[in-house]
Amino acid sequence: MYFGGDPIDLEVDMIIDPPGELEFFGKEICGIDDVNGDGVGEFLVGGIEWFMLGKVFLYFGGEELDDEPDMVFQETDHYYFGSKIATGDFNEDGFPDLVSAYGGYANHMNVYLGSEVMDTVPDFILREFQVGIDGIATGDVNGDGYDDIVAARGYDGTSQTLLYFGRDSLHSDPDVRFPRWWWKGGVGDVNADGYDDIITHQRLYFGAEEIDTSNYLILEYASYTAEVGRVNRDRYADIVTDAHWFSSDQIYIYLGGDPVDSIYDWRSQIRTDNFGFDIAVVDMNADEVDEFLVSQVYYPDDLRRGRVYVYAGDTTTTAVSDLTELAMPSEVLLYPNYPNPFNSRTVIEFSVSAARPILSSLKIYNSRGELVKTLLDMPLIPGRYHYVWDGTDQSGESVSSGVYFVSLRAGDVQRTRKVLLIR
Repeated sequence: MYFGGDPIDLEVDMIIDPPGELEFFGKEICGIDDVNGDGVGEFLVGGIEWFMLGKVFLYFGGEELDDEPDMVFQETDHYYFGSKIATGDFNEDGFPDLVSAYGGYANHMNVYLGSEVMDTVPDFILREFQVGIDGIATGDVNGDGYDDIVAARGYDGTSQTLLYFGRDSLHSDPDVRFPRWWWKGGVGDVNADGYDDIITHQRLYFGAEEIDTSNYLILEYASYTAEVGRVNRDRYADIVTDAHWFSSDQIYIYLGGDPVDSIYDWRSQIRTDNFGFDIAVVDMNADEVDEFLVSQVYYPDDLRRGRVYVYAGDTTTTAVSDLTELAMPSEVLLYPNYPNPFNSRTVIEFSVSAARPILSSLKIYNSRGELVKTLLDMPLIPGRYHYVWDGTDQSGESVSSGVYFVSLRAGDVQRTRKVLLIR
């Protein structure tokens, strides 16, 4: 867990271990509004046991967090429960609700309604072949004040996205069927008309009081993963999506507007395999503009390591008409050095991404803030870099045991990590 802040840092703030024997703890992660009435939001984590039975763990937020789940939702007779999770207020009673899907060949989703005392017994079961197996999102698509449930349906020869309207008493069958499938779609008001819109595989369906499945916009580079957020300072929601099947794996942004158009406004400089495997949009530094996080399932060696890239939104733009292209933020990632603590040498790994070569430096400081050694001071092109510090100072003399700081600066962005040298 990385806590938000201003500025954002890349230090791990908390590690939550699996509660029990789970093979896929963290397969799905989702925030949820305040459940226990303390004014702080909570979060949900899906996990699957070795015999494929799933659970959803609810952790209460607060000033002091702990790693013990406060509630556990579970099923005993269906595979991969908790594979997909989403939240909203589906019956408009002011309490947050939870919807969770199964994997495998289960044909329903469970809905748990919030209340003054939330319980773990499902209140509604939404039925359809493999419903929700490939993604769930929520929003008010028909503008009636109730959050609706949008779920991707498993593939059985037809591709569909299903819409269940929120209401006082949910219906088990879908209200609208969109003839398009997604991997992880997004919901949000892209044209600011008061109705949330739905982004699926290559299509943006417009919300309305009466849904028309023929009213859509084709987005050429929108593939199977998308999120909706606000990456600039206008009143329109924006679409962040991958282009997995249409070009090298790459991220595209379509800015909202009235009308919204089908021409992308920005694309990432990174083009590599498995970039954009998952996307999240969240305001991490409370500047009222969303950051967007992009994962890469990374297979450079047998470690099967992954990455998450964090992009800052554009805090200067106030209207789409002022914008011809969303300037790519300078991305600077300083990864944990290894080993740490270290005795004779430690590997420092980082990446920079910008539209052009960027002046960068990599320096070591001691605990008194004194410069110990400069490892790098030159312009860098976008890419990933490795440097080794052997525990010596600028003159090549070995330094004593203690705490040191790795400082990476690229342009006007700085990242710092603590390292421990033990002789």
